[in-house]
Amino acid sequence: MLSARTALDPNYQVAWATQTIREDSKPFILDIGTGNGILLDCLAEAGYDPSRMLGVDYSPGSIELSSRVAKARGWEEIRFEVVDFISGEPPRLEGMKESESWDLL
Repeated sequence: MLSARTALDPNYQVAWATQTIREDSKPFILDIGTGNGILLDCLAEAGYDPSRMLGVDYSPGSIELSSRVAKARGWEEIRFEVVDFISGEPPRLEGMKESESWDLL
């Protein structure tokens, strides 16, 4: 059984993602509670398309931080938005059709 610490490790999550959804399938990726955005940065480094990634958090400070971290690491295309996920919907990414949904959460 996985420990909570292991399951929350971005390296573990990226390994799981690469085994489950191929990066060349161009999945739409939503990171709920993105915090500093490190998971999306790691997924971009693993080959997933950063223009198809959205990180959401209810904290404006977290969104500001995650945006700065992503830009500093060269991932300007990753989008971050302030969203209260309990009472609101995440915005759709550019190019996302009405019939498409998020492939990886």
